[in-house]
Amino acid sequence: MRICPDCGLQKKDELFCVTCSFLAGKSTIITMNEHSLLMHTLAITERLPPGTQSPTITTEDGCIELEWDSGHTILELSIEADGRVGYAYKTPDHSDFGWFHTKNGIIPDDVLDALANFPSVDPGKP
Repeated sequence: MRICPDCGLQKKDELFCVTCSFLAGKSTIITMNEHSLLMHTLAITERLPPGTQSPTITTEDGCIELEWDSGHTILELSIEADGRVGYAYKTPDHSDFGWFHTKNGIIPDDVLDALANFPSVDPGKP
């Protein structure tokens, strides 16, 4: 784990922090692919329900991955530069996967339902 020097959040990845857009080890000029990837990731994170637990953020093979892991339940979103988002959800009794696109502005109900299985950051919410 590494702490982002700008926002102070923990993250696995050393390339950048989606929360504050800090690009570690990079010049201030980013490629169009990196810009598209960041914009699609921000579009997804802005649409998450209020109080959603912060995910672990990593980059892999040109994608940004957001992962929620409660120990027995995992939800992973893999965001690509073209706006496609792959998702995988796994519990001890069930698994689901699929794709959606950020351009339609909607996170599918099955992804929102999966997010509801992770503790809220606000103790006053279920």
